[in-house]
Amino acid sequence: MWQDSAEAFAAKHRISLAQALQFQCTAEHLKARCDGGKNAANNIAAACKRCNQLRHKRNKAPSPETYQQLVQKRLTQGKWHSLQPSSNLKRKKPCSLSAWVSEQTDQA
Repeated sequence: MWQDSAEAFAAKHRISLAQALQFQCTAEHLKARCDGGKNAANNIAAACKRCNQLRHKRNKAPSPETYQQLVQKRLTQGKWHSLQPSSNLKRKKPCSLSAWVSEQTDQA
């Protein structure tokens, strides 16, 4: 994900600018603000623009844990972001959301 320059991110990872725009870092509210979620550290996680938008476009947004499992399954199948084979974007297994939320709550 990137915060400052989509162009630099695209060049570094050998992807198109259109693809890089989908990787913009956004604040994902684990419990949406429209559902009473707060702008608090234990309710916000970093998410790419695409993930943030797609999760909340569903009729009923899945829980963060369920959505994380869906994303990981699709990543494993190579079906999440369509990247050209020449890209060098590394995909890592994320930490457990429940562990991350617990850590954020302890720090607050």
